[in-house]
Amino acid sequence: MKDRYLENRYISVMKYLLIKQTVYGLLFMFILKTDAQVSPLNYNNYSDEELIQIIDNPGINLLVKKQVSDIYLLRGKAEADTIKIARAYDRLSRLFTNDSTLIYADSVILYTKNLKHKTYPGVGYLLKATHYSNKRQYSKALANYSEAQRYAVNRENIIHEIFIRKCVIDITSRWSSPEKAIKLGNDLLRIIDTLNYETVLTNTSRPSFKINDSVLSRHYLIDKLDVINSLITSYVLNKQYEVALSLTDEANIVIQELGDLKKEIKLKRRIAEIEYYRGNYKSSIDTLSKYFSHLTVTNSKLNSYYYLGMNSIKLGNQKMGLDYLLKADSVYMIEPYIVPSQRPFLAELYKIYKSEGNKLLQVEILNKILSVDSLFKESYKNINKSLIDNFETPQLLAEKEKLIAQLEWEQGREKRKQLFTGFLLLLSLGGCAYYFWKQRQYKMRFAAIVKDGLQPQEDQLNKQKRNEISAEIVDDILKKLERFEAKGQFTRGDVSLQSVAKRFNTNSSYLSKVVNLKKDKNFSQYISELRISYAVDQLQNNPRFRKYTIKAIAEEVGFGNAQSFSKAFKARTGLHPSYFIRNLNKQYPNNATSDSILQTE
Repeated sequence: MKDRYLENRYISVMKYLLIKQTVYGLLFMFILKTDAQVSPLNYNNYSDEELIQIIDNPGINLLVKKQVSDIYLLRGKAEADTIKIARAYDRLSRLFTNDSTLIYADSVILYTKNLKHKTYPGVGYLLKATHYSNKRQYSKALANYSEAQRYAVNRENIIHEIFIRKCVIDITSRWSSPEKAIKLGNDLLRIIDTLNYETVLTNTSRPSFKINDSVLSRHYLIDKLDVINSLITSYVLNKQYEVALSLTDEANIVIQELGDLKKEIKLKRRIAEIEYYRGNYKSSIDTLSKYFSHLTVTNSKLNSYYYLGMNSIKLGNQKMGLDYLLKADSVYMIEPYIVPSQRPFLAELYKIYKSEGNKLLQVEILNKILSVDSLFKESYKNINKSLIDNFETPQLLAEKEKLIAQLEWEQGREKRKQLFTGFLLLLSLGGCAYYFWKQRQYKMRFAAIVKDGLQPQEDQLNKQKRNEISAEIVDDILKKLERFEAKGQFTRGDVSLQSVAKRFNTNSSYLSKVVNLKKDKNFSQYISELRISYAVDQLQNNPRFRKYTIKAIAEEVGFGNAQSFSKAFKARTGLHPSYFIRNLNKQYPNNATSDSILQTE
């Protein structure tokens, strides 16, 4: 029952990922086809300002922006114009989600570090801070925001100061202190309402940037809405739901002036979430259901499923509530990242399974909760220590171990009765010492495999036995074995001594003797080691392979079941496959830079 449930969940997630990858692939091919006809030369006659407007236009696709940014960069270098070069690297940094963002941002800083400019090099630190924030590396983000703030104050760049404060308020609200975020937010809101945007934009924008009433109004309204949204979040986290609801009225006025339908729908969902906390469960469900089809962001879907589930449970519909929470869990499996305010959906699932007495699923959910708590503790420990202490990980670990012990006891009661006394004695005498020694051996073995790969077994030919078969037959079989290995035919599930001998047009006796002589092992060992070596290679170099279950990996490399694969893997590598995969995921773990940084320079 448990295996079928997890298998169905795994299949659903894999289908989603396959469809998503296919759609993205088709879209990318379409962009390539469209842009193949667009030559960078077409833009060479454009003015500098026209090029910048193309790059800053959200409706232009990525490849065109990259082409135009490169043209602008070449112009800057040809003219030895430091600001133009920095402006190009600034734009290039915003086009990427990987470490290229940091490289281009560092180029901005490098070229302008000795200039006294309103925008540069401060914006370089802003780009880095935004990148780290998108990657949830908030300590690094705050360090770069701090450096950007220093430049903003020294160069009197109020626009940068506002942006930095907005970002810090958002981080503070979600990860540190909602009360502090409320104070910072209200202070910033007062500053925005009294600020002369025409003056500050004129002082910080490039000379060719045209400032009109529409530009002034939009910047003011976006800044105001961002702060109001952060305040709504802060008041909800601080359980001041009526204040949060009143702020949604103010946010709605700003959104109507902006005329932004997406922001309006997002606000409706925020109101629905507040109504849940106010006890208006039916109203909350109606609103969330009405606007669910408009969701595109994974995290927003998780949030909506969570609140739909909790509302349903509050209304007494346990089955529907569980269905929604399981959907939230499926979203989490696709993108395993949540913020502390979303953690309760896992806790609620655990509560349901506990009430049903389903220990297997309790362990599964506890593993996820522990993983989430570990991520919070590891990634955000420098933000606020009190936040970490609230997750109560030690209690969860103790409860998880208790559940596992109960499951093992129930599934192997008779055997455990016989071994119980001896097990306790051995555990008390040598368990701890053995565990630490074994973990050290595992780590050393894992490091050796990752660094050098699986080394072949020593080749020892027995000349006396080899003389029993002619050299021509031995050479022929060896060549066919090389092709057999190169084509990966050993991964077929029906491989046997007889079937391979038939494929080689030889007899099984000859094949067996050649394998014994050349490989110093029998045929079954030979095939098993080829499969394990292949599995290790795929796990190291194919991230998708690491997402498979042990059973799926076993079938993929030719084993009949997970047990025989795990046994062979342990015998060949000295490690359990689950340990090897877990440590690979830690070593090779699987957000574009925000466009909300003002682009007027």
